[in-house]
Amino acid sequence: MKPKTRNFTLRLDELLARKLDYIGAYYGRDRTHEIIWALRQHVKKFEKEVGEIDLEEFEK
Repeated sequence: MKPKTRNFTLRLDELLARKLDYIGAYYGRDRTHEIIWALRQHVKKFEKEVGEIDLEEFEK
């Protein structure tokens, strides 16, 4: 089963958007997938440094 997704709008300045396009193209991704990849890396790094995020505890 495919995981649920959420849509949201992200405002970027033109220069950052173009740079993300460049980086994404370098790795074979579009801008959206480059942003998703970067966010996943950020979460992994956070959990490695601080510990796994417990969403059940957070959402109480």
